[in-house]
Formats: sequence, C-alpha cells, structure tokens
Amino acid sequence: PTPRRFRGTGLRLSHTDRLVRTMGGSLRVDSAVGIGSTFIVDLTLPCPHPCQPLAAEPVDLMGLRLLVLSADGTERALIARATEQEGAAVVRVASAESARAASDRAMTTQAPFDLALVSADGFTAAAAAHLHQTPFLLIGYPPPEQGLERLEQCQGLLGRPVSPPVLLAAIAVAARGGAVY
Repeated sequence: PTPRRFRGTGLRLSHTDRLVRTMGGSLRVDSAVGIGSTFIVDLTLPCPHPCQPLAAEPVDLMGLRLLVLSADGTERALIARATEQEGAAVVRVASAESARAASDRAMTTQAPFDLALVSADGFTAAAAAHLHQTPFLLIGYPPPEQGLERLEQCQGLLGRPVSPPVLLAAIAVAARGGAVY
C-alpha cells in the first residue's frame, strides 16, 4: 500500500497511467467536486478463446426483432439505420419507461424482441427486469457498482463510438447466444 503521507496525492494514478500507456492504451479521468471521479482505461486486448471475434463479415439480420434504447437521437438513428438495412425490424425508444411499454406490447402480441441494444447511460438492473428476459447488449460502460454486465440477460458491452460493422457483427454473435466483449 501507499504510505500514509502520500494518500490522496494521485501517486497510484500516475503508476496506472504509465502502465496503461506502456500497454498502448489511454487513461481518462472525469472528476467533479463533491460528486467523485470516474477513471476510464481504454486498451486493445487479445480476445480469450471462448470469445468470438467480431469480423466484418456479411451479416443477415432478416426477421430479427430489435429494441433500441438510447436517449441520444443520433445514436438511435445510426443503430436503427444500420440494422434495418440488414433486415432487422427495429423499435426505437428514448427512455426506460418507453422500453418497458414497448416490451410489454411485444409480449402481449406474442412477438417478443430477440435482442435489445441499450445505452448504459442511466440504464439500471430494475429497467433490465422490465425487458421480459430479452437479452441485451450495453452500449457504453455502466458504473461497475450497478453490475449490469453480470446480469444473465447481458450479452456484452460495446464501446463508443459505435461503428456499424462492429455493431452488426456484435448483434450477429449476440443473436446466436454468444457473448460480446
């Protein structure tokens, strides 16, 4: 541990930054007085054996029913456009309440969603429970204490910005029940 006289000086952060840069990555810190700090490490790492690589192969999403939840209208439109061009039927919503209503309607009409693409911003485990066991991919990185990535429904995480080739490959993997990380 760091000696008491150095606590709170950020010494560990400089070590972390040096290690991350050595590994070819970057470290970002977002901090607000009285609220706290968020540390984001961006690394390109090899995918372990059970992980399926996201190759830019032709993707057929014909007949796949997708729910897209993002408060960001541009992100919703990008995801919808890319997936609809590959044959998916997409329902776009801007809030967890709208996602719940869409999911309820889908279940009532016996046409549940095959997969949800969900912005991690403001999404909670309680909101996930209202998706009627629909598997989902998180877009962005939720706070670790929420544990969203550990929920059974979570098929993986996609970083931002979302690129159409990576998005489509991730959906193809998740739709087959595979994990995307």
